[in-house]
Amino acid sequence: MRKTYLSLVATAGVIAMTVPAHATVTIEKSPSYVQPEENVQLDTDLIVGDNTLQGTTNQTGSTVVFTSSTDDLLAPPQGQTRIEAVDGSLGALVFSLADLATFTSAEFNVLASVGGPVTLSAYDASNRLLASLNSTLGSSGQNFFGLLADASTSISSIGIVAGPNTAISSIGQFRVGGTSTAAEPVPEPGTWALLLVGFGALGFAMRRRKTKPSLRVRYA
Repeated sequence: MRKTYLSLVATAGVIAMTVPAHATVTIEKSPSYVQPEENVQLDTDLIVGDNTLQGTTNQTGSTVVFTSSTDDLLAPPQGQTRIEAVDGSLGALVFSLADLATFTSAEFNVLASVGGPVTLSAYDASNRLLASLNSTLGSSGQNFFGLLADASTSISSIGIVAGPNTAISSIGQFRVGGTSTAAEPVPEPGTWALLLVGFGALGFAMRRRKTKPSLRVRYA
């Protein structure tokens, strides 16, 4: 789990360099920073030990997907809107809408049995990092977080990663606002320029290549 934490934090730092200058998402640790209009109602957890859960927003009926790369997830009964790990300590959770739909605001509550660092990250539909916040969870009381995008930005997913020695007991009270259906992302002018330069370099290399074996680059 801790290797996953370090990997996600490092990846977030690299991806941040590709964020368009106008894309702005603010993340605040506050119970009153943003008040999204829709509640997320979790579906009954029919498969105990699965790393994916699903929910639905109460107004637009948007499908919400929760996944974890570190834990098997559990939704308690009686309709309580919170997510736990089967082993009692949730290491990482990704919150998104189905079919690449987006939203402009979100709020949730993180409860920790052992307080410590946590990293929150917001991504767009192209998996570019829009914003990241390193915060500290208190083990007594609630830890509400709110995310708000500006008028030109939409959020596709939110990642929550517990730091070393932090034990998240549950995450709940999810709310979202400004939901919309998915649209094909339009590359920024800078992205087009990088693509053209990359294709040009690739063509030059292909012309110069003779009998040397090709190298396959893997992105992790």
